[in-house]
Amino acid sequence: MNANANPNAKGGRRIRNRDRPAEYFESEEYKQRMEDYEKRMEEYNRELRIEEHDKRQAQKLLEMRLEKSMGTQTETIPKPTYKELQKQPFLARIMATLETNDHDGYCSSEECEYKKKIVKMNIPVPDRYDSCPLGELKDEYLKYHNWANHLPVPEVNVEGSEYCRYHCPKGGVGPHEYRYTIKKVEIIENPKYDKSKDDYTTIKTITAGQMIAALSKLPPDAKLVITESGFYSNSEFSEIMLPEEYIVGSKSTIHERIRELSKGAKVYRIGHSEQHY
Repeated sequence: MNANANPNAKGGRRIRNRDRPAEYFESEEYKQRMEDYEKRMEEYNRELRIEEHDKRQAQKLLEMRLEKSMGTQTETIPKPTYKELQKQPFLARIMATLETNDHDGYCSSEECEYKKKIVKMNIPVPDRYDSCPLGELKDEYLKYHNWANHLPVPEVNVEGSEYCRYHCPKGGVGPHEYRYTIKKVEIIENPKYDKSKDDYTTIKTITAGQMIAALSKLPPDAKLVITESGFYSNSEFSEIMLPEEYIVGSKSTIHERIRELSKGAKVYRIGHSEQHY
């Protein structure tokens, strides 16, 4: 039974300490409760201290490894989750070469092994590049962002005697070091994009030439409309599109204030404003 519950109360209502008689605070029950509480708090605080210590050690180890990157990584940016990537209509695909000169285990006359491999990573397009077209970014544009910071930090050795044998090829990396070299970055369409999870609106634009060419194919008396749905605007722009046939009232939203357009009339839609709460 709960020590705070009133056995005479319906539903076992808790009794507040201020409602207890003074004698209760001198009882063995109260002393035992306080002793148990102090033990729980002591254990809780001990676990917090261990957790904080582990975090500091992990951060220190990370910083020591970043120092071994030959300046190619200055920090580590967490890998985006699958759900985060689903919100992105476009991604930046990074392809880089990773060189390492390291060995497994503690330094004790071990021999470092020079390795080279390709690393790929898809990330949300950085704000600086959100207006770039699909395709590979030119080399002169790559320098404005440290793409290597998005890549995983290799677990190179940072502790030990460092008395190990190694071979450093010309232009390679030294013992217990690594280096990222960005080969290319491409802006790609995200095949896993889920519009329902997108926090932002992607604005589609059409050039004047495209619109003029499309309009020239319509009858001179064709009526143009922009449709809407919902109640509140959540974007600066509505969707624009090349003319497409639209039947008035097909969405059961015809309003008596519409003039010169009867239900069932054929018009051409060139935009849509979708507004929600």
